[in-house]
Amino acid sequence: MKNTPAFALQSLRQVALAAGLLISAIASAAPIQTLLDENFNSMTTGSAPTGWNLENTSGGTITVENFPSSSNKSVKLTDTSTTNAVTVSKWVTAPSGVVTVEFDIYPAQTGDFLAAGYLLDAAGLRSVRVYFNYTTAEIQVYNGSTVEVVQTYAANTWYHMKYVVNTFTSKFDVYVNGVLKKQGMGFSEAAVAVSKIQFFSGAPAGSVYFDNVTVRTGGMLKLSTNRAFEDYNSQTTGVAPSGWTLTDVTGGTATIAETPSAADKSILFNDTSATGAVILSRTITATSGKLTVEFDVKPNQTTGYLSVGNPMDSGSNLATRVVFNNATAQILAYNGAATTVVVAPYTANTWYRLKYVLNTSTSKYDVYLDGHIKCRGLSFYGTVSTVSQVRFYVSSATTGSMNVDNFNVSAEGTLQSETYGASGEPTADRIGGGEGYNRLVNSWNYYVTTASELVTALASATSGQVVYVADSADISLVGQTLPINIAGGVTLASGRGKIINGALSYGGRIHGNIAGKGFFKILGNNARVTGLIIDGEDYAIGTSSYTPAETHGIFARYLSTCEVDNNSLKGFSWAAVVMDDGYVHHNSITYNRRTGIGYGTVQVSSNTSSGLLLEGNSYAYNRHNIASTGNASNIYTAQYNYSVNYTSGHAFDMHGASSCSCAGTREVIHHNTFADASGSYQAIVIREIPTDGAYIDNNWFYNTDWALDILQRDTVAPEAYGHMYVGSNKYGTSSPTYQTGKYSTQYVP
Repeated sequence: MKNTPAFALQSLRQVALAAGLLISAIASAAPIQTLLDENFNSMTTGSAPTGWNLENTSGGTITVENFPSSSNKSVKLTDTSTTNAVTVSKWVTAPSGVVTVEFDIYPAQTGDFLAAGYLLDAAGLRSVRVYFNYTTAEIQVYNGSTVEVVQTYAANTWYHMKYVVNTFTSKFDVYVNGVLKKQGMGFSEAAVAVSKIQFFSGAPAGSVYFDNVTVRTGGMLKLSTNRAFEDYNSQTTGVAPSGWTLTDVTGGTATIAETPSAADKSILFNDTSATGAVILSRTITATSGKLTVEFDVKPNQTTGYLSVGNPMDSGSNLATRVVFNNATAQILAYNGAATTVVVAPYTANTWYRLKYVLNTSTSKYDVYLDGHIKCRGLSFYGTVSTVSQVRFYVSSATTGSMNVDNFNVSAEGTLQSETYGASGEPTADRIGGGEGYNRLVNSWNYYVTTASELVTALASATSGQVVYVADSADISLVGQTLPINIAGGVTLASGRGKIINGALSYGGRIHGNIAGKGFFKILGNNARVTGLIIDGEDYAIGTSSYTPAETHGIFARYLSTCEVDNNSLKGFSWAAVVMDDGYVHHNSITYNRRTGIGYGTVQVSSNTSSGLLLEGNSYAYNRHNIASTGNASNIYTAQYNYSVNYTSGHAFDMHGASSCSCAGTREVIHHNTFADASGSYQAIVIREIPTDGAYIDNNWFYNTDWALDILQRDTVAPEAYGHMYVGSNKYGTSSPTYQTGKYSTQYVP
């Protein structure tokens, strides 16, 4: 047995990052989307509302009515039963993250139970439960399992309700008539998405109207000790923002703009001078200790240098320094005054949600992008003991513009502590993808339902085009010439995770057991395969690796920027995905398990300094969930994956290559959950010495025996081991232990 000392001053992943490896997933915020906007005015009076689901009419009727007028209609639930309900709902496809739901509701009495826009996921689990209670004439809300009073209500009165929901944190705020009434409410049940809005009337009898139902992505949850909470919607377009100091506008202007819309305004920083700056600051109550700063920002180009939302003391000393860098088109965060860390690349005209959690007592801060952590434990840029202002600017050295919205500063927030396993630091989506996935494809150039249409479309599609497989399609590739080529820059997609006609889509299915063949071969960079079921139907473990001839799903070798995401990939005897460099994430990858081969994802020969990034995948019943040949150039990062049932081979692998007597260059394995407690096979096996190192920390192993979880093998005499940088990992479930530097060694001649 062998122990490796833990690094005292920086995490293993920071060491790997310093070696040139990108370890964070790249995830951009989607533009603000309107998912539902219904006023019922064009619908037929007296009929059921078009496109809504009449779930239950046993207690009465659901109709469109000329109320309050024939030009301003609404939906009426008329409940004439003291025992049966009247229920109507509408399905939406909302991504993970923050969603805002609004509607008007008019109880015609105080003597009926009214569910006011319950929010559910596709499995029927409820996040938001706000209702009108007939026994107390109160609007009430479930905060987890506890009922709280929102306010009283009166009959024959319109109420405008707004819920701001965050599926990352399972929290929501409740507004009534534009006034925040409840904040930080916990989900009623373990809902994973906002997929349905539901209204119903219960016992006793009564009626209710509802109107103007909107569901949009984005929004702002208020924190409990706010220093600023501003959405700019009530401010005057074209003038300077109220409450802000125009520190320097020698380079241009800073005004309220109707972006994204007239009803949803923002601040526009517009710098037209290459020698003058546009700088605004917002003074807050002086705060020491904990502070959280968050806001939406949209860079309108990649050529302007933008400093965004950085808290400062009264002497203009910076605590955080986060910038949109024009030289690299990257969001950069400073770790101290001399070192920068890449948060993510960025694109022009895209909204991003940034959050900084800082503590002046420790002079440290964390950076979140679009709801998930990107940088942890960064050091302050300068010496700051008290924060009294927050500053944005466009540099005097560049021209450019940006919009800032939904600005929220609060004297609270806890710096992220060490976490273990796949759920410790959430990625942008649920592990394994599916419902709530953020990057669904909703437009296309080719729409296919058959094998011949698929082959023809992919033969014709060029870079930038999308081939969409119908969600109801069931396409057999038996009889087709395989593999089918996918050109560089082409997206092959379906709708796994969409809500279609009131049901959760699992994506179009492409399948067939075709010995010796692969389904798809990617020919160029920037291709993407997303949202599909790809089933090789080759499930037999068998007794021979290559009889019958092996199968594989997606082949993407000698490329660097391809992406495979949000698919169900299963039933291939060699591998579901063969990829050297690129991004494989948020897939369900199962049952790829032939004797001697059988890989969820396999890397043959890396060609870049970043290698292969494997993130947010759910792996089960593969011989090896992740495998690599061990060639001298091979590099991969595995983070936030869930791995279970590795009963025919170890889960994560790096082979030894005889050409170099090494196990690749570098493996970074962190924040994965290995949910197999049996110890039948190791979770991680490194089969020689990596030339740089294997960096393994913050994983959660259900098996309690660390010696059976991480293994380094040697096959070359004399025995040699090393370059195993094993930090702290979690072992066991009921009474877990935390071990540092633990792994075992084995000589296998």
